[in-house]
Amino acid sequence: IFAWAVVLLEVPTWYLGDILTRKQWLIIWAICKLLWWLLYRYAPWFRVLAWAEILLAIWFTFVSGTDIALLYDSLLALGKEEQSQKIQWYNSAAGNIGEWIAAFIGGWIAAYSLDRPIALQIVLSLIALLLTFFLVEPPREKYQLTETWPRQLLWLVRYALFTHSKISALIIASAVIWLSTMFWVWIAQPYRSQVNIPLAWFGILRGIGNLSVGIFSLLAHHLERYIAKEHILIWLLPVSIFGYLLLWSFMVGRILPCMFFFYAVRGVKSVVLQDMLNKLISSKERATILSVDSLAFRALFMIFWPLAGLAIDHFGVSNGLLSIACLLTGLRLVSLIFLRKSGIAKTWEHINYPTPIGEL
Repeated sequence: IFAWAVVLLEVPTWYLGDILTRKQWLIIWAICKLLWWLLYRYAPWFRVLAWAEILLAIWFTFVSGTDIALLYDSLLALGKEEQSQKIQWYNSAAGNIGEWIAAFIGGWIAAYSLDRPIALQIVLSLIALLLTFFLVEPPREKYQLTETWPRQLLWLVRYALFTHSKISALIIASAVIWLSTMFWVWIAQPYRSQVNIPLAWFGILRGIGNLSVGIFSLLAHHLERYIAKEHILIWLLPVSIFGYLLLWSFMVGRILPCMFFFYAVRGVKSVVLQDMLNKLISSKERATILSVDSLAFRALFMIFWPLAGLAIDHFGVSNGLLSIACLLTGLRLVSLIFLRKSGIAKTWEHINYPTPIGEL
């Protein structure tokens, strides 16, 4: 229910985010989050839980990128857009370090009662709602509805995926790289069980993983001093593939540190690719086009994850890992074709970015 609702709502909600103010959108997001936790805590029937999942999807699509767009537009208004990548890796690192802290605190509280973490989330959601009222909306150019919104929305989606070669190539590469890291999220538990990792360590390993994503996000900014963004982009996916091949080759617990390959890719990607996309998009359509990026990943995930799950169920975890590595190799070749056609992968040097599409 949640996955399908996210796919259906992803782009329309972001399009509205370009029409409304980002502050209004984040207030609605905070209200949805608070209502979801209340329903999840007090729902008497499954039907109510199903509606709660739809509300969760609305919350997820509302915040998915609106905060990034607000942050980047605020820097533009202040004349500090050159600091966008540095601020983005701080933002990404803070989020993942927060997840690391929550994993330990949540696990400790849940040991006493499963209701207590939910009660704590309700309190935190209320605090988040109150904080959104203190946000300051930066000046930006907003969409003027010159025709019906479905046609305008479809035009933007077509522009992002087919017309602007660099944006479409980056969206495809982003979706494939993100897919490579999310496969590990779903296969981690069966793998740990297969190599006899104690159940008590599962939450600890999850927390360590989130902490490492934050650390790699911080390191991404320094990595660009030595390696061009395009070079980093091209080699992120092979790092994930290498990680899956190592886990497949050595089905033992001591090879588990290979999971840091996926967390490194996730941390670096969230900073480098986001910055490359932001430099190609003007503020008035930033939220919508970033939603297309998110939607592309979810579409790939809904197509390929069930196939990977079937491979794991029928042929075991080891062969499932090999299947994922082969699939990602094929997808990397496809993304590389688009990157080369767009001109991004033709040189090791930095791209001379074109004028943002809103200023052409």
